[in-house]
Amino acid sequence: MTPGSIRHLVRLHDFTITEARRLLRRCLSEQATAQTALTEAVRSIARETERVMSGSGDDREVESFAAWLGRSRRMAGAAEARLGTAAADTAIARAALGLAEAASASADILMTRRRQAERPCGSRS
Repeated sequence: MTPGSIRHLVRLHDFTITEARRLLRRCLSEQATAQTALTEAVRSIARETERVMSGSGDDREVESFAAWLGRSRRMAGAAEARLGTAAADTAIARAALGLAEAASASADILMTRRRQAERPCGSRS
């Protein structure tokens, strides 16, 4: 491998790390958004359940709540699924960043060894 190709490899790895970090930030943001949506859905269900249970609602109010609760539980389930997907995506992005950093470190070591090997024998320390 020529010194120029090693430099290109190092630059490519630096670019890959930058992109992996950008992806990880995006995944973390999506995971936080999904967590917030799930938390809000669960809180809403708890709040409305408490409101209906503490009141003396008529049949219409109870029927309306039952319909709302079914929809809200489905929405909470969807939010939970989105959170699971976002968490998995975040784990993959973390692994990709780790691999990119390891590859970059390997390229740096290779470049350092190449430089050392190119020094005249008397200049090595």
